[in-house]
Amino acid sequence: MKNEPLERYLNSLARELRWHGVFNDRILAEAKEHLLDAIDRGIRGGLGVDAATREALQRFGTARVVATAAFDDQFRIVYRVLVAIAVLVGAAIAFVDSRPSWDDTGITVFAMAGPLARQLRLFKSCVN
Repeated sequence: MKNEPLERYLNSLARELRWHGVFNDRILAEAKEHLLDAIDRGIRGGLGVDAATREALQRFGTARVVATAAFDDQFRIVYRVLVAIAVLVGAAIAFVDSRPSWDDTGITVFAMAGPLARQLRLFKSCVN
């Protein structure tokens, strides 16, 4: 028997995952398994199929919330690395700027421009 609300939800989830740039068949399959298990528990608990489906979808969360959580989970490490790099670059700039003889040469801009450009390319490759 085909469960229309479940299919609509999964289609919506797939669309949200694509929009967030984290579409993965594994995420979709895992979400479907969790939802089917929740529907099955509801049916065993005495609910009808429609009521069990509504309850499972309500407890699971909207497709946008699930896709956002998947995005956050996937890029958590990238964000932490970028924060660490920003802190190190800031410390390096502060050190270079604290040297009176270096400040007049504009070395801060030239010393930091290359590594910063490499990190931005790394970030773009991780996001795409």
